[in-house]
Amino acid sequence: MKKLCFAFGLVIIILSACKTVRNNTNNVPVNNEPVCTLIVIDTGGIYASGDEFLLVGAELKGKCLEIEVEYSGGCGGDTWTLAWTGNLMKSLPPKANIYLHLKDEDACREVVRKKVSFDISSIYNGEVILMLKDFRGVLTYKPG
Repeated sequence: MKKLCFAFGLVIIILSACKTVRNNTNNVPVNNEPVCTLIVIDTGGIYASGDEFLLVGAELKGKCLEIEVEYSGGCGGDTWTLAWTGNLMKSLPPKANIYLHLKDEDACREVVRKKVSFDISSIYNGEVILMLKDFRGVLTYKPG
């Protein structure tokens, strides 16, 4: 009986020491990968206009597009959406017009600067140039 208890305890210790991979539903990084919100296809122009913000910068980090923004708020209630029409321009490589949308439901006026990240891997399965509204740089996404 003591051997059985010892073996059972050993199995519990081994299993608890193993790392598990969980679904990333809480926006917590898994395996040092950045957390990105999914891009939205907006065929009806729902996200074409929103609350005002300043686009400070943007850069690609793997499959994520990280955008630095500045806006008036600070009390919470800000919702960021990256949208596109679902269409690609006929060019080599293809181009996708994308735009950032802010819905800010707080009355605070503090100037807030933050970074928001979006998974752009669903746009195209090959190289694509991202034409981010109000961004002057070049963003070329290459999967893999």
